[in-house]
Amino acid sequence: MDAGRRLTFGDFSLDLTSQRLWYRDEVAPLTPKAFAVLRRLVEDRGQVVFKAELLRAGWAKTHVSDGVLKVAILEIRRALGDDAAAPSFIETVPRRGYRFIGPRASQAPAAVDPRGAPVGRDRVLAQLADRLASAVGGERQLMFLSGEAGIGKTTVIDALLAHAAFEPELTIARGACLEHYGAAEAYLPVLEAFGRLLREPGAERVIRILRSHAPTWLAQLPWVDRESSPAPSLGVTNERMLREMAEALEALSAATPVLLVLEDLHWSDHSTLDLLAMLGRRQESARLLVVGSYRPVDAIVTGHPLRALIQELRVRRQCEDIALPFLREQHVAAYLAQRFGGHAFPSELARAVHQRTDGNPLFMVRVLDELVALRVLEPEEDRWRLRGSVREISHAVPDSLRALVEKQIDRLQPEAQRVLEAASVLGTEFTTGSVAAGLDLDPLTIEDRCDELVRQGQFLSAATLFVRPDGTQVARYRFIHSLYPHAIAERVPPGWRLRLHQRVGEWLERAYGAQVAAIAGSLAWHFEEAGDYRRAIHYLVLAAGNAAGRFAYADALRVLQQARSLVHHLAADARPALEVEFLQRMGDAHYGRGEWIECSEAYEAAVRAAAAGSTSTQIHALRGMIRPFGVLDPDRGIAAIEQAVRLSATVDDPLLRARTELLAAGIRLTYDTWRANDWEICAAANETIHRLSDAGPAAFDRVSYAQLQVLRGDYAGALENLEAGVPKENESTSIMVPMFARSVTTLALLYSGRLGELVQLLRTGRDLAETNGNEPWLFVFREAWLRTVMLDFAGARELCKAMAARSTAAYWRGPSRSIDGIASGYAALERGKYDDAARSFATVVDPKKIPKFFLHWCWRLNAQLGLADAWLASGKLQKARLAADRFLESALSTAEPNLQALAWEAGARVAMAENDWNAAEEKIEKGLAILQAFEIPTTAWRVHATRSDLYRQAKNDTAAEAHRARAEAIILTLANSFAPEDPVRDAFLAAAPVRRILRPRGGNRGARERGVPR
Repeated sequence: MDAGRRLTFGDFSLDLTSQRLWYRDEVAPLTPKAFAVLRRLVEDRGQVVFKAELLRAGWAKTHVSDGVLKVAILEIRRALGDDAAAPSFIETVPRRGYRFIGPRASQAPAAVDPRGAPVGRDRVLAQLADRLASAVGGERQLMFLSGEAGIGKTTVIDALLAHAAFEPELTIARGACLEHYGAAEAYLPVLEAFGRLLREPGAERVIRILRSHAPTWLAQLPWVDRESSPAPSLGVTNERMLREMAEALEALSAATPVLLVLEDLHWSDHSTLDLLAMLGRRQESARLLVVGSYRPVDAIVTGHPLRALIQELRVRRQCEDIALPFLREQHVAAYLAQRFGGHAFPSELARAVHQRTDGNPLFMVRVLDELVALRVLEPEEDRWRLRGSVREISHAVPDSLRALVEKQIDRLQPEAQRVLEAASVLGTEFTTGSVAAGLDLDPLTIEDRCDELVRQGQFLSAATLFVRPDGTQVARYRFIHSLYPHAIAERVPPGWRLRLHQRVGEWLERAYGAQVAAIAGSLAWHFEEAGDYRRAIHYLVLAAGNAAGRFAYADALRVLQQARSLVHHLAADARPALEVEFLQRMGDAHYGRGEWIECSEAYEAAVRAAAAGSTSTQIHALRGMIRPFGVLDPDRGIAAIEQAVRLSATVDDPLLRARTELLAAGIRLTYDTWRANDWEICAAANETIHRLSDAGPAAFDRVSYAQLQVLRGDYAGALENLEAGVPKENESTSIMVPMFARSVTTLALLYSGRLGELVQLLRTGRDLAETNGNEPWLFVFREAWLRTVMLDFAGARELCKAMAARSTAAYWRGPSRSIDGIASGYAALERGKYDDAARSFATVVDPKKIPKFFLHWCWRLNAQLGLADAWLASGKLQKARLAADRFLESALSTAEPNLQALAWEAGARVAMAENDWNAAEEKIEKGLAILQAFEIPTTAWRVHATRSDLYRQAKNDTAAEAHRARAEAIILTLANSFAPEDPVRDAFLAAAPVRRILRPRGGNRGARERGVPR
């Protein structure tokens, strides 16, 4: 067991409990990976430990390069004060590994942490420690730490984490926002925090909790085992992402308290702020402390919404905001005593340093570094002394941190200056490969220069490992403070800066290859800075797709707006097509947010923008109009797609023409009426698309054709197309396609009688929609449709009423009133209210009362069947014959086998009531013939039941019983596809037409009984 143990060698010791390196009574900073490597070396003192063994010690089950180990060794040497050229602790064994040559380690109990605090921050640290204690006790805490650059926010957070490390079984996750990205990555600091957490001991528990409570977040970490990482569910939104992470953090805190640190929130994406808002507002108990740092001036200048969020949370008493003040003179004196123990400085030195730096901690530290470098402060006889007078300090040290950095840079070798200048252009963090690409130098040369700068401890530090999407970990470096790259970048001439960005962008493209979308935001920034606007726009579109993939549609909209702002840099003839693409993608993002009006406005704007472009651009814009207007105003959507067809005939692009004809004819078939000619157009267009598409039909085209296959009874072919057409993970496509695919899938399952699968899909989809804060209209209406098919008319009406109560939008009235009208009609019919039933059915049939909507003709035909049933049940046979004939004529004008079989069956029942046995035989046989060609169980049991009745009337009891048994078997198969306790199953088995089949009996029945609707 490691609890309470130390490995001590010389003045150093490894605390195996807290996994920290101590130098006497001070903590020597060391990352967990470096700690693991050092421990392995110390335990095998005197022996060569091969690189592979050290990599296993620090990065078990993770593929990393040797460069990562080199960075860890560099970090260890720096912590130990070791010199690679003349080592006292770590010896390099060329081409083999490393050997620990320091004093033999002895084991001792772990000592108590003295917990020395940063100067001038005692009160703040006490407040943070108190909030941590409250969080450990079960009271969630949200804290913000504010202050200007260099004020010491990171130092305070480091001290808090050092204190927190002594809290037993505390889970710590730390992430930071980054500057210099043209498109902010949604949830970047949170993903970084969990990425670090999942590389530490105990990751298995975190993965289990994420898989259970936040599967969409787990899918955003590409280096986690993808076989065990569920892909995001269709329809998941930003609200779902927020709720998942909130619940995951609460689940984590149920086992161990959680400290989540998010730094530099003034650079944060908006989705991360949404998460902070949710964490602050939730009332559930949680052992959770969230600490965020930010610069208030930066947030104000950029108009960042962080300040407004903090103000709102503070008013509600849901957070605290601690502002770090500048240091006072006595704090400077305390720092001098801490850093230069037993010094002999005059008391005026603290005052002079304070006046020079205004109490800015970072400036103070760097001023003292400069005084040491200039030997103004120098050790003499074991005591530090001031050389010269205090007044000379003003001449030795520049009056600003930026000027001081400039002066320190000038003292470096030209090669090191060039590396820092190139790195400063890349941002606060960078890899040696990116700098090498910018300078066109060997990466190993850059790495040597960076290692040397890290050892000096003045500009760079070895940052945490960076994990590429393929799981490869690479070493990276970071500037000690973000002020440094800002100051250094001013030295870089504009022309060289431009070339640096272009080279780095192109290098990143090559390095990431097929996984380039993972760094789309960074690439967009590089190419925008390089003036390569076409590439910048391309990667901004990919970045918007990344945001949409995380269901951060608001962030996607902002990125797309940024892309639009660059279009004017391109040639005039290239602008309209891009403008159309941006507007349509923005419309899709509004669709994802449930903003239908904004969605339609974006698509209308796309059509207006397309007018300045090519004919093909105009066609693409018009094709998209059906997406919002299929719901809002079908006639307008149809008119737009018809205009697109006319335009497609004027361009020499047979593939575009075929795609447009397929969409237009399909829209006419689903929103107007079924016409054989339109189906022939679709079939021919589909064949052309397959022939001309090298990569196969686009996802939207596959789903469009699958929808028509369903309406023709080709359910297997439809489901095959749906499976091939649904976008795969990480595939860039419209967010409309998954929703469209799910809609068509529900129809295929319903018509083919796969009701158990359908119910599961509908219930899951409805739960997801409600969890995400979306209207579950698709799933509610499909379940209501299912219930009418299963004779649960009361249940169907309840669903329609519930949907009407949730939304009063006019565009839902068509499907809602149609389903409710048919269910109401059959409910009245069951009560013997025949005239009421007929009125309900007639309302659905009348297009003046219910305007067209998706598949409205299908519902009108079902209402025609209802009219025939109503008149037949009431004994008004002439009206029943007229209604049945109209239904048959309408059904035969379609290709839908369920409607056709039901029409023949209804006609047979009317003929039986009229004692026209020959006509009844003819009609029911035609219905049975359809069953031979199509697997349609929800209709088949009705046809077999009527065939049984006819045989029984003809005294052919054997044949009658065979068809009754066949109907019973189908009924039981349908019922048993539901869970035993499902109310739809109970309602189906309790329906009168079903009960009479499940209870065989002989003899004739009256016309009234035969007229019971089926």
